[in-house]
Parts: sequence; structure tokens; C-alpha cells
Amino acid sequence: MISKIKRSISYLLAVMVFFVLICALMPATVLADEGDTGTTDGWKWTEQTDGTLSITGHTNPTGSLILPASLAVDPGETVYRYVYRIEDNAFDGKVQMTGITLPYSLRSIGNGAFSRCSELESVNMSNCSNLESIGDNAFMGNTALGPWGSSLETVIIPDSVTSVGEGVFSYCCSLTSVTLSSNLSNIGDSMFYSCSSLTSVTIPGSVTSIGEAAFEASRLTGIVIPDSVTSIGDASFKSCTSLESVTLPTNAGFTGIPDYAFQDCNALTGIMIPASVASIGRNALEGCSALNAINVHTGNTHFSSLKGVLFDAGKTRLICHPVGCSGSFDIPGTVISIDDYAFAGSDCLIGVSIPEGVTSIGDYAFYNCRNTALTEIIIPQSVTSIGAGAFDGCRSLEEITIPEGITTIGNHTFNNCSNLSKITLPESITSIGSCAFLACENLTEITIPEGVGSIGNNAFSFCFGLRKVDILNSSMSFGSDVFKFTAISSDGIYGFNGSTAQTYAQAQSPSIPFHYLYTVSFSTGGGSWVSKIIAVAGDKIMAPAVPTNSGYNFGGWFKDEACTIAWDFDNDTVTGNITLHARWTQTIVNIAAIPGVTAPARGAVPATTITETAQYIGSVTWSPADNPFAAGTVYTATVTLTPKDGYTLNGVGENFFTVAGATSVSNAANSGVITAGFPATEAAPVPTYALTITAETGGSITRGSSGNYAAGTVIDITATASANYSFNKWTSTGGGTFGNANSNSTTFTMPAGVATIKASLTYNGGGGSDRDGGSGSSGGSTPPAPVKHTSTYTAVVTGTDTAGNILEITLPVTVNTNTGSAAIDIGSGQGNIVTGGGNAAITIPSIPGVTDYTLDIPVAYLSMSGGEGALTFNTNTGSFTLPADMLAGIAGVEGKKVGITIGQGDKSGLPEAAKAAIGDRPLIQLEVTVDGKQTDWNNPNAPVTVSIPYTPTAAELENPESIIIWYIDGSGNAVSVPNGHYDPATGTVTFTTTHFSYYAVGYNKVSFKDVAADAWYSKAVGFIAARNITAGANNGNFYSEAKLTRGEFLVMLMRAYDMEPDTNPKDNFTAAAAPIIQATWLLQRDWV
Repeated sequence: MISKIKRSISYLLAVMVFFVLICALMPATVLADEGDTGTTDGWKWTEQTDGTLSITGHTNPTGSLILPASLAVDPGETVYRYVYRIEDNAFDGKVQMTGITLPYSLRSIGNGAFSRCSELESVNMSNCSNLESIGDNAFMGNTALGPWGSSLETVIIPDSVTSVGEGVFSYCCSLTSVTLSSNLSNIGDSMFYSCSSLTSVTIPGSVTSIGEAAFEASRLTGIVIPDSVTSIGDASFKSCTSLESVTLPTNAGFTGIPDYAFQDCNALTGIMIPASVASIGRNALEGCSALNAINVHTGNTHFSSLKGVLFDAGKTRLICHPVGCSGSFDIPGTVISIDDYAFAGSDCLIGVSIPEGVTSIGDYAFYNCRNTALTEIIIPQSVTSIGAGAFDGCRSLEEITIPEGITTIGNHTFNNCSNLSKITLPESITSIGSCAFLACENLTEITIPEGVGSIGNNAFSFCFGLRKVDILNSSMSFGSDVFKFTAISSDGIYGFNGSTAQTYAQAQSPSIPFHYLYTVSFSTGGGSWVSKIIAVAGDKIMAPAVPTNSGYNFGGWFKDEACTIAWDFDNDTVTGNITLHARWTQTIVNIAAIPGVTAPARGAVPATTITETAQYIGSVTWSPADNPFAAGTVYTATVTLTPKDGYTLNGVGENFFTVAGATSVSNAANSGVITAGFPATEAAPVPTYALTITAETGGSITRGSSGNYAAGTVIDITATASANYSFNKWTSTGGGTFGNANSNSTTFTMPAGVATIKASLTYNGGGGSDRDGGSGSSGGSTPPAPVKHTSTYTAVVTGTDTAGNILEITLPVTVNTNTGSAAIDIGSGQGNIVTGGGNAAITIPSIPGVTDYTLDIPVAYLSMSGGEGALTFNTNTGSFTLPADMLAGIAGVEGKKVGITIGQGDKSGLPEAAKAAIGDRPLIQLEVTVDGKQTDWNNPNAPVTVSIPYTPTAAELENPESIIIWYIDGSGNAVSVPNGHYDPATGTVTFTTTHFSYYAVGYNKVSFKDVAADAWYSKAVGFIAARNITAGANNGNFYSEAKLTRGEFLVMLMRAYDMEPDTNPKDNFTAAAAPIIQATWLLQRDWV
């Protein structure tokens, strides 16, 4: 039995030991419940849901404490729990703590955990590799103790921390050094607020935002905000009075500088606005007293800078003038608004120029600009708005004029402008705000315009010198203490009887003296406007500016409308409201010279009105009533004047007026009817015609000269024969009559047309004169050979002769510089280079002073009937191509030499119409002589081709089809040559002719109303019209769509080939008689 009991006891003891061992090995969680609190080694804790501990305090928080990573939850046991958190406000206000070392296990520090621990000198987080967050105000200093509110000097936040709350180190006044976590994403609001010993901090590249007031009132000397930051909060660096430099982020996400961001950073001298910034907040740089330049990145599209002053991109807004920028500043003309606080605090500003175009000045724009040199600011007339406090504190400002258009003087606008002694308010002002002129100590008087309806509280309080105020609105409302602490009782308020100003003055205690004002108005009776005058009862007034009224004389101001009682400005006083009236008298006309009427001129159109003057208008009639004025006629003009308003003819003297060019002018007294007589107009011109007087070889004209003569003029003429010659007779081309055509000395009566008269002479044998004026001698009846002048010029003959041989010949050129002529002679030595098929060209070089060139050639060379071959003669005057049969069929020239001359023609003897047609274009003369005697040549079967060098004008080149050849006929008329045309390849105008005479280059552009310039046939129509092949219809149209009759076609065909109609067309074949007769009839009338 005993043994059984022993065995039972042993078993029981074994079970108990086993149970104790099992309990010892079980986790601690089974020993404490969630939410349990306790104290271990003085550390107060609360158990968390995960079994970790949160520290809530210490039983003896003095000195420097070391918080373990884990604590035993039951005394005397070996079970420990990790410390993960320090609870909110755990050590708040524990002023005897001097240090704390935090464990590696710590995950977070709660809000206000160590706030107001004013003696806390160190926080050791070097082992806190698991710490992730620090709560709001965690280490905030004791604000009640001011500079002594915290002893914490150095803090190192481990890299494990990613977020911190607001105000974590605010008011840590002893904090000098802080190292931030390299993984920190944000700097919270007020994190270093009022850390007055903190001079530097490095913001890691992980930070993307900086909170409001984050560094406000710290002692940072410089700050580099990394490019990772995309936003900073309001006032983030406000009042950092030691901050000298700032580097802002340049990333595209950083788009704005917030309100008050750098306000009152007194040491900041400059700042660069990055390209990404699109907004700058209110007062962001206000109060930075050392700031002398705000620069803007050139890539910024929202802002710009000029001389360190900040503007919007287009420089239409002036945003900020740096406070530290000294001297005067001229605002650019592009600016239209000055922002709020733009110049605020600019004590270094000594002058500012505001341009016309600025329309608004913002609130407090020039606040506290106190430099003693800033005595005046001129506000341009373009300004329509001035903000509240705009000039508040401008203590040196002495005088200012508010422009018309401003309606409101806002609150504090001129507050504390202590030197302001004069201000002019415009009529447009409607209200004056509270304290608008508060403490303007030097202001002695002011006039408040009629439009002002209200004055705010204390508007003129503390204006110690203010003695007199004129109030021109009878119903204005007054705020409280408007004139408190002023000198107004020494003079008073001036206003109208029964006005609210009178009521206000009398209601004050003591009452303010009140004086009556009266209005003097001015009625100008149609004259220019005159402003009313507000006068004090019993005062005299100064005369206003004299009004004007066109045409009237001002006669003074009068008390009655009838203008019988004059106002005496020297003696009369204002005793009530009154209107003065202007008296006017008319002005006597005093412009004597009648403009716009001049002496009549033959062919001019008579003037029917004069040129209007400032005093009158007028009409003109003429006797006789010719229009236009005729030739050789005496005219009389009657001018009738009508005075303008304000002018009168009463008082105009007799014969007062004058008329230019008149031989007599008269008018009755007080009359505007003027009679003017003029000399006779110019007689009609007598037409003149060109006369050419020449003599054949062997004589000269010794009396009479070529020139222009009127028809019927009798010219004395004499021809004198040379030795071996005798006078034969006078002949005329173009008409006219000789007194005796067989006498070498006679008279010639000029016909009504161009004429050429020639003295013919007979060679009698013996010595004689050659064509060049030389002399020689020979016997018999053969004229002497001409004496050749020496020459250094040679002509070149090229081409092929009749046998087909290539020609390479040079010929001497005989030059007569006295007559400006040159000649070459083709004799038998060269052989016949034309007849029989030869084609040769003779080229004479350009010879200075020579205009006429002659080719002497045997007649036989150009007399081959039906033969082939041609000879071209090239000169600088022109060229011609002679066919081999040019002289075929001409009798009496066998065995002789022919001279063919091309020379410049003389335009002086041509009629004016021909001169006008030719202009400055070339005129040539073609002439044929046989053995020295001029011979008329005309061979329809052997046309000569002529080319005249010509360079057209630019206008002519636009219409080259209008470049033509004029033939000057015996009457001096210019007749177009149908085949003449401009050849651009050779630069010549070329034509063919069968008779020699004068020919000229012309330009005859003809257009028709119904032929458009861009029509496909326009050039062709212009070509035939320029050559008179067609004249179109007689109404200026061409009628290109009309049918062409056979008769009309024949007319154009005949004109194109220069064919003359038969004298009796009925003799032609009968079938075509009708169209031929029609064509002849049309040709005679020039109707096609």
C-alpha cells in the first residue's frame, strides 16, 4: 500500500515538473493580452495587436535615456517584447530629459512624442535602421520659452525614414545641423519652422515636395532645391533673413512659386526663375530688401525680366521691382498694368516714369517707397484705376495729380504720405475711401470735386496742417472722424447753402466753420465752351479764357442775356449763383485777293467758282460766255461773293478786292459783286511748214536758208554757180511759186505744206568741185575727178562673186570730216561682184563724226534685168541690200557710176506732227546720184531692203508688234510702211522700199475697246492696226466676231502690199466689179 502511495506521489511530481517546463517554453503572448499596459524598468508601454510594444512614457524622464529594443512584460521573467513605436505625446513637456537613444527595433515616432522637451540636447537614431515615419511636431520646441524652447542641436534622420509629419523640428531654436533621410519623399509643413540656428540643410534627391512654412524663420544662408521637387508650399522660406542664394528646380513639373515663398528674405540678392515656372504667387518676393535682380530663363514663356525687374512674357504687366534695385526706373511703353505690391518696400527707388498706356496701378503697388529723393510720381492720363494703399507710406512724396478717369481713391491710398502738400483730384472721382489721406501732415487744403458722393472713415485724420476743404457736392455722405486731428477749425469747410457739408460742419463738436460757395456759369452763345467757376461768397473772380466763335468778335461778358450790363472783373463780387453771357459781333471780310480766278488763256476752261476761303465762297460768270476761251478775245469776269456765318460785307470799301491778272477790278462799297477785266487772249498760232533749200553739185545757196515758214511767206533766194558750172533753173517739190524760176536770184512764196526747192546747175567743162568740197582741174567736158581725202579706214568685202569665189577684199574709205560723210568706190578692179549671182556684203567700221555713208558703184553692176545676186552695204547709220536689177530699165545711165547714200535725216524742218510721231527715234535719208547728180529712183520690180539699228524701250518691248517704219512724204506727213517690223535677233527695224526718201523708226500702239490684252489674236490685231492695214470701226471697236466682206478683205490686202487703187475700177473684170468698187470707196474714206 505504502509503495502504491509512493508511486502515485512520484507520478504526480513528474506531471507537475513537465507542466512547468511546458509553460516556460510557451511564447510570451500567451502571458499578456492585447491593450495591456505596464511598466518595465521605468518604461511605460502599451501592447499592440501584433504583440509589439508602444512606449507611452517613463516613470523618471530625467537625464539621458536609452530605450531598449525590447522589454520584459512580466517582472522577473525572461520573455521580451519588441519596441516598435513611441506613442503620441509620450514625452511631451518632459523638460528634464537631456537625451534619448532610440533602438533599432523602432518603426515610428508618434505626434508630439518629444515636443516641448526644452532641455533635450541629443536624439540618437543611429541604430534606427527600421524607423519609417516621424509624426507631427515630434521634436517641436517649447514655444513658450522662445529662443530657449529647445536645446537640440544636431539630428540625423536615418535613411529608413520615408515620411515625416508637420512641424517635426519647429521651434528647435538650437538646432544647427540636420541630416535628412536619403529616401525621404517629403518635407512636411513647418518642419523646420523658426529653427533660428539652422544655417544649412541638404535636401536629398528623393524629396518631391516641400510643405508650407517648412523653413520659415530659419537662418539658412543658402538652399539648393533638387530637381526632384515639383512643388513647394506657401511661405516655405519666408523670413529666412540670412538666406543669400536660392537654386530652384529646373524640372518640367516645377511650375509655380507659391504665395509668400521668399517674403522678407532680407539677405537674398538675386533669383533665377526657371523655364518651367508658369505662376508666381502673391508677395512671393516682397520685402526682400537686398534683392536687386530677378532673372528669368530665356526659355520661359510666361515671364520675362528687364534690368532685373520681373514682367510677364509680353511685358504688359510689371510684376515685381526688386526692393534692393536702386536708382530710377523707366517702365517700358508696353506695360498696361502695375501689379499689387510691385514696388512695395523699394526704399532705394529714387524715381519712376510711368508711360502713357498704363491703365491700372495695383493695391499697395508703391507701398513704403520711402527714399527721400522720391518726391514726385507722375500718373499718366491713361490710368483709370488706382488700388487701395497704392502709395501708402511714400513719405517723401510732395505733389501728385490724379488723372481724369479715376473714379475711386481707395482705402489707405495715400496713407502716411507725410510730405504730401498738394493733390489735385479729377472731376471723375466718385468716392474717397477710409484712411485715404490719413496722416498727410503737410496737406493744407484740398478741393473735393462735385462727383464725389462719399468720404470714408478717417479719410483726412491726423492731417495736422489741413485748414481748408472745398466740398462741391451738395449731397455727399461722411464717414466717422473724417477730419479728426486736423487744423480745419482754423479756416473751415467751404460748400453750398443747404448741403450735407454744411450739416456735417455744424454737427461736429465743436462745430467746424462753414463758408458759402456760389457757381458762376458762362453762356457762350454758340462759342467755345468755358468752364464754370466756383467762388467764395463776396470774392471777385478772374476772367476766364476768351471763347472763340468762327467769324465773330468777342465783346465781353454780361450779366443779362441782352448783353447790356457788363460784368466788371475788377470790382464785381459774387453774391449768389449767376450766369454770365458772351456778346458777339460779326467780322468784316478782309481777304482782298479773290483766289481761283486768273487771266483767261486761249483754249482753257473758264472757272465758274472761286477757291473757297475761310470767310466766303463765290461764283464766277464770263462775258463773252465762251467755253473754252477763244483766241484774241477780251473777257470780263463777274464774281459774286457769299460771306460765311460770322462774316459780313458791310464795311468793305469801294474797289477793295483784287483779281490776279486783271487789268481792271471794281466793286461798290459794302458789296461782294466784283467786275474784273482782262487783256485779250493769245491770238491763234500761224502754222508753219518745213522748207529745204538745196543746190546741185557745182553750186551753193548764198541767200535764203532752210527752216519753217508760214504759208504765203516770201523768201529771197540766190544760188551761185561754181567755176565751170552755170545756173539752170529752180525746181520745187511740194508746191509754192517762184518769182522767176529761171533766175538764180529770185523769190519763193511758201505753200501750205512741206516743200523742197533745188537750184539745178549745168557743167560747162574745165576745172570744178567734187562732192566733198575739193577742187581739181582737167580739160574737155568731163568733170574733174574728186580729190580723195586721206583715210586710215578700210571697208571689208565678204561673200561670193559671180563665179562662186569667196571674196576677201578690203577697200579704202574716203572720209570728209567737214561734212561728216564717208564713201567707198567699187571700180573695175574688183570686178562685178553682184550681177550673175554674186552675193556680197560691204561693211564700213563706225567712224567718229560720220553719219552719212555713200557707196559708189558702176551702174552696170546693178542693171542686170532679171538677174540674180545682191549687194549689202553695212554702216552704223543703217544698212541696205541692193538687188542686181535695181537700176535695170533706167535710160541714159549706161557707162556711168551711181552713188547710193544712207545718212541721218534732219528732223528740224519737219512738221510738229511728224516730229511727235518720230520722237527721239532714228530718221534716215536714202539718196541716189548718177555721176554726182541727184536722181529720183523708183523701181517697183526691184525692192531694196533697209535695216535701221534700234534699241526699243522696255514699254516698246512689251508690244514689239507696234514698232513700225514711217515714210515721210513730200508734205511732211508720216505714213506707215506696211512691211516694216522689229527684228530682235539683229536689233534692227527692217523694211523694203521701191523709192528713196526719208524713213524713220516709230511706235504706234493701237488698241480696241473690244479686244482684250490677253486675247489670242490681240498681238496680230495690234500689228495690222499699227500699220494702218485696218482702222477697225469708227467707234473704237474692232468687232472680231463680225463677218469680213470681200471689199474689206481687198482693202486690207492692198494696204498690206502698199497697192494703190485703180483710177477707174469699173474697167476691171465684171465679176469682181462690186467688191473692187466697194474696196476703192472704202479706201478713199479710210473706213477699214
